[in-house]
Amino acid sequence: MQTAQEIERVYAREDSRPEKPQIRTKFNISMEKKIERLWLESIQQGWDYCNFVAVVMEVLTVLHHRKKLQHCARTPQKVVRKKRALS
Repeated sequence: MQTAQEIERVYAREDSRPEKPQIRTKFNISMEKKIERLWLESIQQGWDYCNFVAVVMEVLTVLHHRKKLQHCARTPQKVVRKKRALS
């Protein structure tokens, strides 16, 4: 049986400290609700959990890459101008 000192020593380590609570924004809460609603609808249609997760991950991956492409396309290229010497 471990003593209280041994337990404190184990839990005092840096890697076992609890993480800070996640900030719950309106966007995160609404996305969780939408995903939960989709999950309930998919159960009614006979999907299993693995298929649902695979489809959701595919959609999120496509959206992520599409957002990266749109961001790269919007970034204007800087025009390189030569400095002129004063005469």
